[in-house]
Amino acid sequence: MRCSPYSLIQLLKKRIKDAIPLPEEIELTDRLRVGMKLADLKFEDEVLDLGCSYGYLESLVLSEMCHSVIGVDIDKEAIRLAKRKCKGFSNTHFIVVDIEKGLPFRSEIFKKVLFLDVLEHLKDDETILKEINRVLKKNGVLIISVPHKYWHPMRILDSLLNVREREYNLADLKSKLERSGFLKSIISLVEGQEV
Repeated sequence: MRCSPYSLIQLLKKRIKDAIPLPEEIELTDRLRVGMKLADLKFEDEVLDLGCSYGYLESLVLSEMCHSVIGVDIDKEAIRLAKRKCKGFSNTHFIVVDIEKGLPFRSEIFKKVLFLDVLEHLKDDETILKEINRVLKKNGVLIISVPHKYWHPMRILDSLLNVREREYNLADLKSKLERSGFLKSIISLVEGQEV
């Protein structure tokens, strides 16, 4: 079973009533904070947010900080909500895309790509990493976040709900990035310990 972040939240909301904070009520998680810091966003940046869900980052941060932002998600309802949430921002656009079938963008168009807590849900992670490398401009930046293989507070719940295809350790992630054409990778751990 594959779930978009929005669908997963809806599922969790039904199964664990009020046990977790809802997205509209939470602040950026530590992983997202580090990701945004590493992204070093500039006004002239063209940003692609893969797995944008309902536009949380776009409405809080990206729309006001970047030249243009495109949010992509497989979930039509999430994209509908994202469009509504960010309707006042002319530089922000959302489209429904199954990223496992490829990215509908020409090569070398984005300065930065945010890929936060999505990769672990995809069947063919290396193919999408190669696609991301294709749409990134030369010297572009990919900010990626995945749960650590050996430390993740929701690991048991995730496994019960069968929402992930795989987990990563540092060596796995570095190897996949290198095989996908990324020459330089900076990996920062926020939670857990390095393996």
